Amino acid sequence: MCGIAGFLLTPAARVAEPMQAQLDRMLQTLHHRGPDGAGMHTEGPLALGHRRLAIVDLSPLGHQPMQAASGRHVIAFNGEIYNHAVLRQELQAQGITFRGHSDTEVLLALIDRVGLQPALERCTGMFAIALWDCDTRTLHLARDRLGEKPLYWGRCNGVWLFGSELKALRAHPAFDAGIEPSAVAALLRYGYIPAPHSIHQGVQQVRPGAIVSLAQGAEPVERRWWTPAQAVAKGRQTSWEGTYEQAASALETLLRQAVGDQMQADVPLGAFLSGGVDSSLIVAMMQAQATSPVQSYTIAFDEPGVNEAPHAAAVARHLGTRHTEMMMTSAEALATVPLLAGMYDEPLGDSSQIPTALVARLARQHVTVALSGDGGDELFSGYRKYAMGERLRAWPVRRAMGAALHGLPLDLLEGLERRAGRRSLASPRARSLRHWLTAADDRTLALRLSEVNARCERLLAAPAHSDVLRRDDTVDGLDYRRTAMLLDTQHYLPDDVLVKVDRATMQSSLESRAPLLDHRVAEFAARLPTAWLCDAKGGKRILREVLYRHVPATLIDRPKQGFSVPLARWLRGELRGWASDLVQDSPRTSQLVHLPAARTLLDDHLQGRRDNSAALWPLLSLLAWRHHAWTT
Repeated sequence: MCGIAGFLLTPAARVAEPMQAQLDRMLQTLHHRGPDGAGMHTEGPLALGHRRLAIVDLSPLGHQPMQAASGRHVIAFNGEIYNHAVLRQELQAQGITFRGHSDTEVLLALIDRVGLQPALERCTGMFAIALWDCDTRTLHLARDRLGEKPLYWGRCNGVWLFGSELKALRAHPAFDAGIEPSAVAALLRYGYIPAPHSIHQGVQQVRPGAIVSLAQGAEPVERRWWTPAQAVAKGRQTSWEGTYEQAASALETLLRQAVGDQMQADVPLGAFLSGGVDSSLIVAMMQAQATSPVQSYTIAFDEPGVNEAPHAAAVARHLGTRHTEMMMTSAEALATVPLLAGMYDEPLGDSSQIPTALVARLARQHVTVALSGDGGDELFSGYRKYAMGERLRAWPVRRAMGAALHGLPLDLLEGLERRAGRRSLASPRARSLRHWLTAADDRTLALRLSEVNARCERLLAAPAHSDVLRRDDTVDGLDYRRTAMLLDTQHYLPDDVLVKVDRATMQSSLESRAPLLDHRVAEFAARLPTAWLCDAKGGKRILREVLYRHVPATLIDRPKQGFSVPLARWLRGELRGWASDLVQDSPRTSQLVHLPAARTLLDDHLQGRRDNSAALWPLLSLLAWRHHAWTT
């Protein structure tokens, strides 16, 4: 696990200082991603840099950037290739020799032999890659299938900049990108910034499963080599033909292999354990293959409604892990909030970033790699909103009720809501119900159920489009649940969940791995009937079936909590002053948001008129990020 950064000059670029000095400043911003060393490669218009967190092959033979034996390719690689041992054996059988035993050397040799895209298609792993082709003078930027590792790129003043985090791009003297209004609007609507957008104008994310090629004097070329939509479409064509029990056994075998592959490391390794289905299953698979107790970690809160630590401890005792639990007071957790703007160098509106940062810090005291259960909800239908959408869609009077509510002014609905109390029309609230019932199709309904603020335009300083989610990756004929799952796998998973985990863990120089995001698992899940993913107990039916073979159902079956914090109470209490200060009038805030609307949103929450915490957190994260960027 590492950080990469660099730049490619165009003929229009003006170089005011040595390229090495510019690259060094970029790499310094990524020290947390790679504290074990740094490397540079400069050649003609290219400057390619790497910060190293040594995981496999701790010797100097794993140093990057690394040049192929042929001399044609130079690579800076962030991530892990889990099947590198198998690929090494195949390449050795073809006469290729290796100096060390790093996965980077194997990947580079494979690229040299078959080309970049065919090589990536043969790899199982997570990665962000910068590859320089010395023959064609082309820089290729590539990202793993499901978006576990980040990579940004953009052109500023005649220079193509790229890096694992935006702070690396901002460290280059050519960087001058302003704030992208549509990214702000999307953040306030969904709680995250969807790829390929970033918070900066003209700076993009490489999309998951994509390669972006940059050459002097040519326009960028993007090609997708794997997408969730392709996996779902293929799954429909090759649907599972055996029984449910056979599918569960096949899934167990596949998960055992994925977990075993991801347990490879030359450094101490552990796991995050919340006691929920996903993390418990991963730890169970680890313990079944380990020769000693797995080290597991959880954060406990002094908040009964959000504290999953007792459940995690019960699972740990059953599996026999070496479990570490840290009790955090609200004050200790809240001390993390001022650090988030620097940790996440573009705003993220997911308050579970707080406990994620805390548990990463805890685990890093003992291990360098931690496995997680990320991906289970999106691939195996774990979110409650999927069932809610199905109920709304099946409601016999949905269209008639939606049409009736659509005819009423929103101000009238809100007035009725205030007079009726905090809940009107039973629940959900009238305005949300109207919004959902008037959705024209399954995709629109799924997106509306994912919004944190459907009326985000009121918060904008100037009009901007918030519906920036791409519509080109669709699959015809999907049922509602599969449509919603696909949207989350395309957007919410890589642009919220995995951003949250990557920045939180890498801030502590900890590598996080997610076996459920092995592409073979994702492709297997796409083959299963929807009915095998959910039942009366909720989602992830077949995952629970596998887990029950290792952990008693009594330790697992309970309402889903999620990795949450008591944000609504904190904003009315300990975070009240912090939040109020952020919405005060100043040039840096009034240029971004409409402050009267922002203060109304906050005041309604502080006075207990409405729980606006979900809509407030993206807004406050944006303002905190802007303040941090302005003063650093």
